[in-house]
Amino acid sequence: CALKGGFSDVFAQRIVEGESGLDANRTIIFSTFSGWYCGWFQHFVYNLAYTRLYGRGSDFGTVAKKIASDHFGHVPFICLPTYYLWQESLLVP
Repeated sequence: CALKGGFSDVFAQRIVEGESGLDANRTIIFSTFSGWYCGWFQHFVYNLAYTRLYGRGSDFGTVAKKIASDHFGHVPFICLPTYYLWQESLLVP
C-alpha cells in the first residue's frame, strides 16, 4: 500500500498537476499514510472489526450493514479526519 500511495502521488504531481520537479517530502508523507492507514488500519476495520460486528456472510443484509457502517461511520468520522490531520500536520512548511 505504501508503494501504491507513493506512485499515485508521483503520478498526481507529474501528470495531473504538470509539475516538472518532484516534491519528495509530499511523496513520503502520502506513502507513509497509505502504508499505515490504507494497509494496516483498513485491514483491521474491513477484515477484523466488520467481521466481528456483522459476521462473514455476503448476503444482502450483512453487506448492507457493512456498507452503511462504512458510509456513515468509518469514512466521515475516522478516515477523512485522520487523512486531513495527517496531511495538515506534515505538509505545513
